[in-house]
Amino acid sequence: MKNKVGLLLFWLVFVLPFGGFGFLAASQLVEMIHGWQSARGWVAVEAQVLQADLETEAGRNSSTYEAQTRYAYRYGGKTYESSRLGVARGGDNIGDWQLAQYRVLRDALEKGTPVTVWVNPSQPSQAVVNRNLRVGQVLFMLPFATVFPLVGLGAGLGAWWTTRSKPKGRHGPTRRAFRPTSGRDSGWFSDSCCAGTC
Repeated sequence: MKNKVGLLLFWLVFVLPFGGFGFLAASQLVEMIHGWQSARGWVAVEAQVLQADLETEAGRNSSTYEAQTRYAYRYGGKTYESSRLGVARGGDNIGDWQLAQYRVLRDALEKGTPVTVWVNPSQPSQAVVNRNLRVGQVLFMLPFATVFPLVGLGAGLGAWWTTRSKPKGRHGPTRRAFRPTSGRDSGWFSDSCCAGTC
């Protein structure tokens, strides 16, 4: 019983971190690709940058950057505001994409020049500054989105199999098969039976 509990805990150690992180990465990757495909049909309009910031989070080995913005644009005779920068949300330290976007937005804000944004014609309140898919980010997330869920799934199946398996039953005492005695006793038994004494 103790061995089963220990083995079950060992499997759960892999299920929770690997499976959870893997499915989170997979959902983000799917959302990124879906946003990129959707934005391919959006229309280009000019927008005025209202805010341009760069949030930096220092780590042990590297820093994570996130360019943040807010811009206003007109579409269909109405004015809208949005803060979406790319098809993927949040910051990262993959290449210099975040820094490059921040510089462009900062320059546009300081000079008062418009930038091109892409607006969803079916829902004009949705817009994005950069609709391109970042190949480097996809390649970075792909192993986490594929290998980690498989490891978590395998660990989950192992945990399920551990709880379902039953301990083998104990075997009873082994019965010895009857064997006729050999030697003089065997001969006496045969001779007595032949003489009619048995």
